[in-house]
Amino acid sequence: MALEATTFFDWASNQGVSFWEVVSRNFTHPGPFGPVPISNGAQLVPDENRLDLLLSPAQFGLLTGVVLFLFLRHKIARWREEHSHLKMTSSADIRRAAYTFLTFLEFLALAPFLCTVLLVFQLYRTVIGAVLKHRHGKHFKGLLDGADVVWAIEDQNSRGMINIMANVEETVATWTTGEGSMSAEILLTLRKRISSRLMRNYRPHPKMFWKRNVELGYYFWSDQSELTVEDYIRYMDTMPLADGKRFIEEQQLRSLLSKINNRHLPADHTSSWEVLVGRQPLLDKERNILQYPILFRVHHSLGDGVALMRLLLEAIVDKEVPSRWKHLSKLKINYWIMSKMTCLFPETILRKILKSAHSTLAISNLPGPQQMPRIQGRELKNLCFFIPNLGTTAVGITLLTYGGKLQLGILADRAVIRTEDEAHSILRGTIEEIERMGQLLDEV
Repeated sequence: MALEATTFFDWASNQGVSFWEVVSRNFTHPGPFGPVPISNGAQLVPDENRLDLLLSPAQFGLLTGVVLFLFLRHKIARWREEHSHLKMTSSADIRRAAYTFLTFLEFLALAPFLCTVLLVFQLYRTVIGAVLKHRHGKHFKGLLDGADVVWAIEDQNSRGMINIMANVEETVATWTTGEGSMSAEILLTLRKRISSRLMRNYRPHPKMFWKRNVELGYYFWSDQSELTVEDYIRYMDTMPLADGKRFIEEQQLRSLLSKINNRHLPADHTSSWEVLVGRQPLLDKERNILQYPILFRVHHSLGDGVALMRLLLEAIVDKEVPSRWKHLSKLKINYWIMSKMTCLFPETILRKILKSAHSTLAISNLPGPQQMPRIQGRELKNLCFFIPNLGTTAVGITLLTYGGKLQLGILADRAVIRTEDEAHSILRGTIEEIERMGQLLDEV
């Protein structure tokens, strides 16, 4: 003889009903315990013992509100006890707190208007993209996105260029002149490798060979470029040498780089990169070594510094880039406003917005590969880079960890730092401070 269920949970267990179904029924049952068949015409009599009749929805909501109020009151009291030492000791603190609060209220009031403006520009940008696609057909490769647009906004005397400097070495004993020199060998090697690795029928990075254009107030990419590998990779300008001299001095090289740094890229500055190979080496008298400079010039709209450095090394070095460097190149380093909002505005408006940011100093830190890459078996040494100084930025300092060393670089406007000695004093002071911090850490 089966035992009759004495509680609702017993009945629910016997019927295979889950606990959550029990909860959804508010712990009630339509009959004694379990469903009861009802014949036609039968009249249901409400059960006064049902638990869901104890609290109406309004009463339950009121009870929830009271519990929430008591909980918040308790938390606020605890917060006051823990932060009782943080008191406003002056009228300045009170004004600062009031200003912050009023600014927040102002933001809440302007938020609907700002959202509307952004939506309007997003719609306008979409329409411009459709017009440009119709105008250029299959050659249209999309509008510039994110921070790429920021670096495309540039002036004649301030271009968004990243200049990456390195050199390869050979001994003085093996030095020759003419087309058989080291520079000719490097030039030929770079052309062959970039042509075979990046310019074949299937291009792994087609954006490198697109043109950067601007129409209807927006920058966009197109593949209507007729440049060849010889246009991208060329010899560096030569410097006049005094009688009897065969090699250039370091000061001459810095002077040449100052002229090249802000120069147009090929195709009237619509291309995104070039490589310049120096034909005149520097002489390291202490080691009796010749150093041939190689300058990689890349427009910042092509990508961020880590991605560009990885792309550069993948294209020219003998072996594959270390896996650690590939991991670093996947890191996202752009801010949300810079990567999402700036591309919405036309060039005229965006230029005014960027001009309002009165920064005077820029510092960039780039982690590089610790294993020195090689070109034709020769190490690529003394790698360093220089960032663009846009707008009111007058000084740019760069730090690159490469081959177990820290490489420092500085690019300055002569209106602020007039001589090279002043620029070198900044770098020497930086090195001295790093050494001083190292000594302090050793003492600890």
